[in-house]
Amino acid sequence: MNEELYFFIKNLFDEDGYNNILKNYGVKQIFSSNPLFGVALGSDPIFRKFKKIIGPEHLTPEELWSDNSLPVLDNLGNCIRVLSIVFPYTSFIRSKYSNGDEFPSEIYSLSRHIANYFISDVLSQVVDYIKDHGFYAAAAIKSPSYKEYVSNADMLYATWSERHVAFAAGLGKFGLHAALITEAGCNVRLGSIITKAIYKLVESGNRFYHISNYRFIDRIGYGIKTNCG
Repeated sequence: MNEELYFFIKNLFDEDGYNNILKNYGVKQIFSSNPLFGVALGSDPIFRKFKKIIGPEHLTPEELWSDNSLPVLDNLGNCIRVLSIVFPYTSFIRSKYSNGDEFPSEIYSLSRHIANYFISDVLSQVVDYIKDHGFYAAAAIKSPSYKEYVSNADMLYATWSERHVAFAAGLGKFGLHAALITEAGCNVRLGSIITKAIYKLVESGNRFYHISNYRFIDRIGYGIKTNCG
């Protein structure tokens, strides 16, 4: 099932109009056609840790499920799969992040804006794909309970952190700069879906264990050496 879904997602990256809309600007694609895809179990204890790490408003998969008015199920957490998708910017878009000025280039800023529509479209189509196969599904950012907040330290956070969800799904680790480091690097976008479809879970050994906002107890020295040296 995982492989079939992955190739469905990959095809969206190739064919979706939003990802190819900037061709007249010399941009073949905004996102690479090699997305990353991971799966976490809804009952994974790490989702409850996020309430302490991010804030009490952060939702668990079970809470997100209920807020989408999806059916009540016995042993709900073990029924839920949390699918996380990494949207990697192409090397061309990444190269336009800065044109030597204080702010990102115009084409980079435009790409980030259009990316919002592309991500929304991909998540909607993936939800429809899963539903067509007979399973309940909902996109996190389209949920009525999804909200963004500003903390006392003027930090923006949400009731569903895509970075932390991607971490839970084994798609990366946090660096000292607070960004999620994935196989595709840090300059990526993220999206996620909850579903009852039984997709294969990530191996627990692929995950680094969270102990504070951006510090991890396991192999942090390796992270510094590999990504900063």
